[in-house]
Amino acid sequence: GPALKRARTWILVVGILYGVFGIGLYALLADRLVGTQGAILLGTNLALMAIHIGLWVWAKTQPLAAAIVALVLFITVQLVNFIQDPATIVQGIPVKIFFIFALARAIGAGQKAQRLRAVGAVDRSTWS
Repeated sequence: GPALKRARTWILVVGILYGVFGIGLYALLADRLVGTQGAILLGTNLALMAIHIGLWVWAKTQPLAAAIVALVLFITVQLVNFIQDPATIVQGIPVKIFFIFALARAIGAGQKAQRLRAVGAVDRSTWS
């Protein structure tokens, strides 16, 4: 239904944004990146995008679980960045707020989809 589609869409949007931002940052910083920094930056963001595509597929059957994993992954990435460089916590705050908002919406839609499925299962069990 619509709740399932919304949950999946938010997960996919966040994944695509990881890829877009990764490519954009790589292009913007290419002349300042040293050694393998560029490959790590690009590879990490493309991996996060691929994981989100996987979560998007998984969300077709488990939208709530996939949305929770996506949010935990985002928070983990932020914590790793903060540990490596505490200044990153204040960088890109509007984007971080958007990601958290989008993933919170996915969780809400996943909860709704799960409730609707539970109600549907109860309704179907009364048909027999």
